[in-house]
Amino acid sequence: MIMDKEVITCKICKKLICRPVSTHCGHNYCLWCLKEFMRKCIGIKPKCFTCNENISGAYEINKLAESILEHAFPEEYSQRLNEPAIKIEISKYYLWKVSILKTIGTVSVIILPVLSIGLLFKYAKKFPRIFFKLIKIGMKIGTYKSTSFIWQIVWTIMHMIVKYLEATSVLSNITS
Repeated sequence: MIMDKEVITCKICKKLICRPVSTHCGHNYCLWCLKEFMRKCIGIKPKCFTCNENISGAYEINKLAESILEHAFPEEYSQRLNEPAIKIEISKYYLWKVSILKTIGTVSVIILPVLSIGLLFKYAKKFPRIFFKLIKIGMKIGTYKSTSFIWQIVWTIMHMIVKYLEATSVLSNITS
């Protein structure tokens, strides 16, 4: 039986799909990987790694796919079942990928995922002047716009600064 490696590989853990669950858009992931991914996406709308569609927590094991994988790859599938649940690390690509587009009034604001909020606070300690200036700017602008709108702008700018610092290798010295 010939199978496309990409179809049987979980896009989250990059291994053979184990206990496959299908999203409403028809893509398959490991049950544990998807559960862990959904758990880490609290506060943002998680997107399918394959097609970028919104995904929800409503999914169940795809018995047909599981049966096919069990019979096509008996040793590898058995080994995957016996592996301890791995801790999923959401890739930096996903952290910085623009995943939510909200419209507030007539102004569209691009909001980055806040999965890295702890990381932002860590860097805020290293670069306090930059972050406090951004907050002051946000407060001044906030006099004529809603507070949530201002914080979205401030968080977006902070994320962009961290991304820039990371790209210029400034942060690699801090994190190591």
